[in-house]
Amino acid sequence: MFTVTGFAQLGAQPTGYTNDPLSKSSSVWEFSDNATKNLGGHILKFGYTHQFLKFYTFTTLQGRGAFTFDGSYTQNPLSRTGTGSALADLLLGLAQQVQTSTTGVSNLRAQNDYWYIQDDWKVTPRLNLNIGLRYELYWPMTDTQNKLANFVLDPSSPDFGHLIFAELNSHSRSLMTVDAGNVAPRFGFAYRVPHTHDLLIRGGYGMFYGNPDEQIGVGAMMTNNPPFVGAGSVNLIGDKILPSTAFNLSGSLPATQVLSPQNFVLLPSSTASLQSWPTYYQAPVVHQWNLSMQKERPAAIVFEVNYVAIAGMGTGAIITAT
Repeated sequence: MFTVTGFAQLGAQPTGYTNDPLSKSSSVWEFSDNATKNLGGHILKFGYTHQFLKFYTFTTLQGRGAFTFDGSYTQNPLSRTGTGSALADLLLGLAQQVQTSTTGVSNLRAQNDYWYIQDDWKVTPRLNLNIGLRYELYWPMTDTQNKLANFVLDPSSPDFGHLIFAELNSHSRSLMTVDAGNVAPRFGFAYRVPHTHDLLIRGGYGMFYGNPDEQIGVGAMMTNNPPFVGAGSVNLIGDKILPSTAFNLSGSLPATQVLSPQNFVLLPSSTASLQSWPTYYQAPVVHQWNLSMQKERPAAIVFEVNYVAIAGMGTGAIITAT
């Protein structure tokens, strides 16, 4: 991108578009099996689902490069203020500032497992019960090249205040502990009250878990930590006086340095931001319950009163530390 003082930017991205060119792809492979068994007044249902998820992202970030021309090198040496021409600097190929950095590439994998069992029980001609239990496992994401880093903000962790890396220094590939306690009971009933001319009462309760990664953009992922992005940047600034200190477009930029986690040293003074995830991969949970009453009236009219409540718990936080 070229910024020429007094003119529109060359190569600027349209409003609402960032990181162009940007490439994303995702796929979900799923295996599922379900069975039903009739046992008198019971209808038993049970099943299992496994999901394998793939997410690929190429994001340009600052890899496109930014060149700034402000007229510094065409100023009148005897009266510099306001005498230079940014367009003339561009024609001479003398950039006052050049910024570029590494691109961001991630190739993430994740797996989900779900089990359930359910009983639809006709207790009496007037009472039906629906009883179920569901168990869910959300496995933390990994990267095919282990390009994950996490800035630990948990004071109880021995890694507090450090940037840790996947499969380095005895850390796991996901840098997180699996939440294995996602048991979700479900219960519902329907009861037709006798001697009330078709008064029907229904109710139910259920727990519903969610994937902690849902609705999280790539910018907040652990792949968006140095040295995988933001490290090895180039920032060249001229002195606004000598053309020899400007970057000449006929020359070449120094190569951006790609650092490995083993060789990376975190310098807070030169780090703009870090992504921090809880090391315990807790799935958010929603409790939902309801109660309703229905009463039939003549002329096919039905009166209905409903009560519905929802409570969310255990929603973790992802922090961008600056």
